[in-house]
Amino acid sequence: MEFLLASRQRNRRRLRLEEWLLLALRTLAVLLIGLAVAGPRSARAVLPVGPRPPADTVVVVDDSASMGLKRGAGTVFGAVRDELAGRVAELPPADRLAIYRTSDAGEPWHALARPDREALARRVEALTASDTHGGLAEALAAGRAALFGSTNLRRLVVLSDFRRVDWTGPAGQALRAQLTALTGDGVEVTLLDFGRAESANLTLESLRLVGPHAVAQTETQLAVTIRNAGSAEARDVPLHVRVGEVELPVAVVEAIGPGTSQTVEVPLVLPRTGPEAIRAALPADALEADNAATLALEVREALTVLIFDGHYDPADVRHSESYFLRAALEAARQGGLNVRAEVRPAEALAGADLTGVDLVVLANVPDLPAELDGPGQLRRPALEALVRHVRAGGGLAVFTGDRVNLEFYNGPMLEAGLAPLPMAPAVGDATGRERAVSLQPDSAADLEMLRAFRGETQAFARMVRFYRYHRASERSVAGRPADATAPRVLLRFADGEGSPAMVESRLGDGGVLYVYSTAGDRWNDWGKSINFTYLPVMVDLVSYLARPGGREHTAAVGSAIVHPVPASPAVTEATLKTPAYPAQDLVSLPVQLAEGAPAGLLRYDRPRQAGLYELTLRGPGLDATALYARNVEPAEGDLAKPSPAERAALTGEGVTYVDRTGPEAAQADALAGGRAFAPWLFALALAMLACEGVLAQRFGHYGPGELRR
Repeated sequence: MEFLLASRQRNRRRLRLEEWLLLALRTLAVLLIGLAVAGPRSARAVLPVGPRPPADTVVVVDDSASMGLKRGAGTVFGAVRDELAGRVAELPPADRLAIYRTSDAGEPWHALARPDREALARRVEALTASDTHGGLAEALAAGRAALFGSTNLRRLVVLSDFRRVDWTGPAGQALRAQLTALTGDGVEVTLLDFGRAESANLTLESLRLVGPHAVAQTETQLAVTIRNAGSAEARDVPLHVRVGEVELPVAVVEAIGPGTSQTVEVPLVLPRTGPEAIRAALPADALEADNAATLALEVREALTVLIFDGHYDPADVRHSESYFLRAALEAARQGGLNVRAEVRPAEALAGADLTGVDLVVLANVPDLPAELDGPGQLRRPALEALVRHVRAGGGLAVFTGDRVNLEFYNGPMLEAGLAPLPMAPAVGDATGRERAVSLQPDSAADLEMLRAFRGETQAFARMVRFYRYHRASERSVAGRPADATAPRVLLRFADGEGSPAMVESRLGDGGVLYVYSTAGDRWNDWGKSINFTYLPVMVDLVSYLARPGGREHTAAVGSAIVHPVPASPAVTEATLKTPAYPAQDLVSLPVQLAEGAPAGLLRYDRPRQAGLYELTLRGPGLDATALYARNVEPAEGDLAKPSPAERAALTGEGVTYVDRTGPEAAQADALAGGRAFAPWLFALALAMLACEGVLAQRFGHYGPGELRR
């Protein structure tokens, strides 16, 4: 019995060890399966930490306007800032770090160096989203240049919302080119996507006057275009408009379909001359940066038109070339369009001051005089003044006639870009008036100016009789200025050949328009025609060509503010009040005017904030103000995310993409998209289970044969 008891105790200890071993294998297998399901990956930190060789890391922070999208209690940019601040605090002492922002891609916000981590973390916590657009590709190029020549481990991390507009089109191509260059240099690139699509977002796309001119005490309309970038229809959208300090009645947009734009026109009257600002605003939504826009204007008392008459008769103005044109503009003034027209003889053009003139009209002017300068060079000061006037945005209208010098118009005028086409000698008989040609109805361009010759009223074109006119050649002309556009025929004569009757072209910011017959009744009966089309065409011609008021004062954030400064009166001080004033001090702009120059320029290259900029000029006897507006680029309101195929086309080999909008645990595990361990864990769990099965059979008290017996 003692031997039997001792044997039983030995067997009991052996069985207990066998049972504990099997239990351990089973438990470990279950743990491995659970861990594999969790999907662990090798962690590679955004700003690497832990014992390893020193690394150089460039972080590109997207701080464009779309990053201000609300995300929970904060914003998308707030999540980016928190991520960056935490990683900066954990940066190993031996590592170097550089930070670039897309709002100022050319300059590092923090240059590549071993930073004071605590001080840098405090700076990061003070970062805010800007009102700018784009800059990702530029920031990547700057980061690549910063890493060039480094012998340390090189990494580049991008923190952005990566919207579809960033991944596709020219912006996507530029981004892809930089990523390819970085990976080709051996730089490890990680893209951390913090963005999400928003189902409801309205964007104020554009703000403009319906007419091109801002004239005081003249009824006009403000056209406001609103885009619905969301996925659901927006209904009964209130639009608030303010002119200066005056609030207009709220306009309500009934419906804006998803992915579509709606334009609403708000009637208004600009109360006074001088600088004026119009602001439109939408209700607050998830992205507030694109809910408002400002239009800066220079409101004028009237449109100024100077008519130089080549057949001027002060004794009896009815015999002057400009008589009918002047009468039409006077009628326009009585009809509500504030036009101030002045007629001068052609000789007065030589010393004319064109400052502030909206439109210059040459009516049967022979040519512009030439003179010799000091070195003996032939110059035409009047022609040079006209070129400057048009390039700066002014208009030029030319009516031909019997006094026109073809050698001058086909020579200096054509070479200067002030003539769209070369002219041939005039044809027809304006004395006997036995034969005439009319206008070709189906040739009228789709312009408001020529609406009388289209549609139901196109028959009016056949009622105008031209007894004599110049033929213009439509052959291409070499040697014209680079900023002169190709001619565009607006109207043709019904002479069997379709000769151009009205042609336009652009030079710089201004327009040039030719009518190849007289402004008066010497070669045609247009001014006397019973169809009364002369008056509306001439009035609309002035509106079409006159210098557009205020368009150059309004642009997107980032566009430089450029203000012309006259030589007289002298400007001794120029200050700019930004939208951040008084938090930001007044900006003093240097006044530079070359000796003998007729004008200079003030320039502010860094308007990074949306809103109104107020420029003040002071000097002896001078105290002037000009307003400029900078608005958020409408593309910032497009929050759509790229499709998987579009994203895959951008993230190639060597580029790791991480979605940072998922659950926090998954974000932490997938921080840098390291190697996945799940397949290995599953394999190890299966091996554990197989081993457990073999040992269980081995440890069994009976073999298979014994169990059968």
